[in-house]
Amino acid sequence: IEEGDLRFLGDDTLIPVSPKTYAKLGMYKGGIWDLRNRVNLAVGNDGSASSNSIDVLEQVRLFALLGKWNDRAEDFTLREMWKLLFSGHRFMKFGSGRMAEGQAADLNVFDLDTLSTAPVYDPLAAIIYSAVPRVNITDVMIAGRFVKKGGALCFDSKEIIANAERCARGIYERGKGRAKIYF
Repeated sequence: IEEGDLRFLGDDTLIPVSPKTYAKLGMYKGGIWDLRNRVNLAVGNDGSASSNSIDVLEQVRLFALLGKWNDRAEDFTLREMWKLLFSGHRFMKFGSGRMAEGQAADLNVFDLDTLSTAPVYDPLAAIIYSAVPRVNITDVMIAGRFVKKGGALCFDSKEIIANAERCARGIYERGKGRAKIYF
């Protein structure tokens, strides 16, 4: 996103940012770090095929660290990054992102008493700058049902992985497609 692009964006436009992908692909950083207070941002994720991770904590951590890199350590505060991490909930209308009656029963439980996060001086800093989801998120509930409990998945992931591999092979076999962008 550059300054000239702002005229095309409305108040209802949400831009997901995936800095790990940008860095991996050697993409120009663009103006997203400078324009972050003038557009609606959320933490994005291009998936395992693009950024070799589906870790949104890693994306928000990189966004903050790359933003601070240009002598702006006081910018990209923990509160701002936490808000960025949750801003997708506001736009996606899944009824998630806050604990209240009638909201989705989705929950991540963090254990911050681990080697990756201890000692904890600020829980938010430990989560954003140090947490490793597969280590620190011990329990995950989606729609009121546990999908991870006590650090272990509550389902067999082999079928999911096999299906993903079949889909990837199918895409690869079809070859390159054509993309068109219209304004």
